[in-house]
Amino acid sequence: MKSEHDAPPSRPEAPPALTGAAAVPVEFLGPLLAKFPDAVVVTNCDREVIFLNCAAQKLFGESLRPGDPCPLCAENAIVEGIGEDASRSWSCPQPGESYRQVPVLLKPLWPLGAPLSLSATAIREAENRKAGCFILIREHADLLAHPVMEQQLAILSSILENFPMPFFLVDPSLRVTHLNDRMEKLTGYTLREVVGRMTCGDLLNTEQCGTCECVLKQVMEQKRAISGIRRVVRTRDGRKVQVTVSASIITDHEGRVIGGFEAVRDITPVVEAEQKIDLLTDLTEEGLLMADEDHRIVFANSRMAKILNSSRLELIGKNLGEVLTSQHLHMAQELMGLVDQGQRQESRFCSILDKPHDEFHIPRVFETCMAISRLGDKVITCLYLRDLTSRILIERELRKTNAFFTNIIRNSVDGIVVVDTKGVPLIFNEGAERILGYKAEDMIGNAENFRRFYPVEVAAEMMRRMRSDEYGPPDKLNTTRMTFINKQGEEVPVNFSATIIRERGEEVASVGIFSDLREILKVHRELEAAQAQLVHSEKIASLGRMSAGVAHEINNPLAGILIYAELLQRDLAADAVHRENVEVIITQTMRCQQIVHRLLDFSRQSLGEQKLFDANDVIQRCVDLLSHQAFFHNITVIQQLDSFLPQIVGDPGQLQQVFTNLLLNAADAMNGQGQITIASQPTPQRDGIILTFTDTGGGIAPEIRDKIFEPFFTTKPPGKGTGLGLSIVYGVIQRHGGTITADSPRGGGTAFTIRLPLEARDQGAGMEFEEA
Repeated sequence: MKSEHDAPPSRPEAPPALTGAAAVPVEFLGPLLAKFPDAVVVTNCDREVIFLNCAAQKLFGESLRPGDPCPLCAENAIVEGIGEDASRSWSCPQPGESYRQVPVLLKPLWPLGAPLSLSATAIREAENRKAGCFILIREHADLLAHPVMEQQLAILSSILENFPMPFFLVDPSLRVTHLNDRMEKLTGYTLREVVGRMTCGDLLNTEQCGTCECVLKQVMEQKRAISGIRRVVRTRDGRKVQVTVSASIITDHEGRVIGGFEAVRDITPVVEAEQKIDLLTDLTEEGLLMADEDHRIVFANSRMAKILNSSRLELIGKNLGEVLTSQHLHMAQELMGLVDQGQRQESRFCSILDKPHDEFHIPRVFETCMAISRLGDKVITCLYLRDLTSRILIERELRKTNAFFTNIIRNSVDGIVVVDTKGVPLIFNEGAERILGYKAEDMIGNAENFRRFYPVEVAAEMMRRMRSDEYGPPDKLNTTRMTFINKQGEEVPVNFSATIIRERGEEVASVGIFSDLREILKVHRELEAAQAQLVHSEKIASLGRMSAGVAHEINNPLAGILIYAELLQRDLAADAVHRENVEVIITQTMRCQQIVHRLLDFSRQSLGEQKLFDANDVIQRCVDLLSHQAFFHNITVIQQLDSFLPQIVGDPGQLQQVFTNLLLNAADAMNGQGQITIASQPTPQRDGIILTFTDTGGGIAPEIRDKIFEPFFTTKPPGKGTGLGLSIVYGVIQRHGGTITADSPRGGGTAFTIRLPLEARDQGAGMEFEEA
């Protein structure tokens, strides 16, 4: 291009610029081209920009400044060819080429800029050496004049500038070519700082920028749009912003990719809400899961991940059937089919997630709630799992423990009764049933029946003692002797202890434990009776030895008295005055001899001749001998003798004396009128016999019952009895190894019961006295 001005004097401090064949100072270009209507760019031989006029500065903005590389160089080109020249790579005119003109688009303004026409002219020095390049850029008049083009550019510009989301544009090399004001506010960078100078990675500064995960890179490589990808943008001041990005390619009229578009949505409130939900769902001990209409998992809390032995990220996107059982999947499908009716469907059930591997494996059991709802045009499945395994194991152990303690309570020998604070029985064990005669079903829940054996005043007194510290530790009652009334109205002596049951310091119940003392007291009575019998036996033995000595000492003088008295009687005439006195002497002497004989019988310590005999025969002989006496004429003797009574070994003569003595005592007790019943039977074990002599007399007074077998004890008046009869009976039975007891009911009468072994053991046995 030829200059219109002559060259002024040179200034050494200014860099030279050449045009045509003459050198022109660069400061002269300002006045010449500053107001030129088309954009002018001048470069030097190093392809660096040394001048831009006002129109060029307005056109290029911050994307081109003095000192920048030539805008036509391929590696730095900020213009793009269009039309038939679109595939060409542009640069400054080469040697031998002085002028070039092509239609282009300016990348920094693309796609908002209008088509341009670019003309480049080489600037040469002397010897035709290239000193730089003069570039003239003007609007493509033919395209801009078309009204459709003007309208489309206006619409496109309006859409992009009023786009409601932050967005930016890039060229194929990912250099930012445009961004809207919302993107400026989001990132903190201005349009002038970014356009032509920063890539999308510099602008967004995400972890994925510069990697294969770059969204715009993927979009332009795959030539398809991508949306909803989450990223974390780092702003100019280092702040992290959670966003979702959506990107698509931009193509020219021939379908070539000439750039990319990326829109960014700030989802900080959404992420914060999600974090709150995550925090809330992670605090619960239940597993929560959400799936879409394809049964793909879209959400799972950490507890659900732990239940399914997976991480939350691994669960997202999986099918329900992959992580749950066929039962869950079948239920979800069934409920989804019902959702079409327009109502939310819900189901609760228990489920097992894993199958037992062996008999010792405990399967995990979950309470499951599944709900399916329609949200807009989508169907969401929500699943809730609560692990019941620990609770079931605890309940199982509690049932075992409860069964164990229940078994202990039920099978306890002692009676155990538990009542609430109102006195209503809660527990009444088998021991209590056995001791008191009441059934548990009649007692539990029935306070009225309970008070029959445990009156209100007794219960109040026991509670008073438990609440005090006088009868044991607080809330406890030490063992106390008391008496209950059983169902039959009988008194039952028991040892009773009790305690108050508290929960959190409050009385909720009390428990009483009691032991039946009847058997223990019976054993005590038997031991006391045995001890008394032993003492009595020792007493009789001592008296026997004494009686034997006395009898022998008295018997000789009595024999002399009797002999001389009988001689005197012979010498006296039948009508002699003293004959009657002599006869009295003889009678009384003979009576003394009988007493002596009884003393000798009493003192005898061994059996006579022993042989096998039938006790029924001995009884029959005694009855036959006595029934003919006048004293038995008004007495009825009933014999209930067992015909199969086993025979025994002993002295039948001594036993006949025993039976006779008992019959005489019975007749005397009835004053010669009444009924005597004699019974015989084998013992239940058939190791002996039992003989019973029962009369209908007046009975034996309670105060003398324990003395009737003592020697010389009698209730008859003086001269009527010696008091040796029952003592002799006792001694004979004792020598046969048996026992004799006297039973005197309150209604009158006396029953003597003799128990004899099948073979006499010739040993003492104690006396036993029972009261009906």
